[in-house]
Amino acid sequence: MYSTKEVSTNLGYFETMTKWEMEDVRAFCIRHNYYNAGDVEAYDKMLKKVETLKPTDRNIVNTCIDIWKHTAEYTELVDLIREMYEEVVKTYRYFK
Repeated sequence: MYSTKEVSTNLGYFETMTKWEMEDVRAFCIRHNYYNAGDVEAYDKMLKKVETLKPTDRNIVNTCIDIWKHTAEYTELVDLIREMYEEVVKTYRYFK
């Protein structure tokens, strides 16, 4: 799923496209051993949300909170959010 935002500058318009994929979130959780304290139903529900929600900051942070709440090993929420943005969320900018 992706979201776009158009911005006007004195050089013209540019667009920002933000994208995330359910498979990337799944791989992220596996790679970091996240969501190991949740059941399969909750995990599937979270992944289905990722598949349907646009990657706004609110949706990304809420997904990270869900992952954090279902993770047995302690990790700082802010670190999980940073890792999500670095490893999963893709942002592209281009002039129109």
